Amino acid sequence: MSFEAVLNAIVAGVKPTCRNVEAIPGPLDKETLGRLISTAPAARVAPIGVVAAEAVGNGQTDFTFQFAVYLVTKPTRSLDVGDTLAMVGGILGLLPRATWGLGDVHPVEDDTIRAETLSTADLLAKGVALWAVTWRQTVRMGADMWAEPAINFPPVADARYDDGRFVETAVDLRHDR
Repeated sequence: MSFEAVLNAIVAGVKPTCRNVEAIPGPLDKETLGRLISTAPAARVAPIGVVAAEAVGNGQTDFTFQFAVYLVTKPTRSLDVGDTLAMVGGILGLLPRATWGLGDVHPVEDDTIRAETLSTADLLAKGVALWAVTWRQTVRMGADMWAEPAINFPPVADARYDDGRFVETAVDLRHDR
């Protein structure tokens, strides 16, 4: 499972709640926030960090990520505070048990879902609302060393001597013969 595939799946899952949704590489910074304000309403999906890792035993590792969706709105004639809260609620409604349609993504850990306003006095003075919705989710990454052999040998070899007898390709080591 690629990390990019996980982020793309989350972006696609969040898109119905806000048309302007993209992935960013980490927590929201002032520069990104400045660009978001000009395109509000907008949402950005970000990995915040890895909070746990556990080897599965087959060459793969389960990484528990902290993810966030940052939602920026700027009330206008067509968008008010109620719409902002509806968008936050829409994102919250997507999260319980979500796997984003990916087999190597474990369901969202429901007890880790949080939503909080990050609006400051300066943002509110500009009429901008900023929310963060966060959660933890485990993603299995790496190659499963038992999934498929690197070389596919034919299951049966049909080797014969010149006289038509089969060449014995196995040895029976049982002692009870």
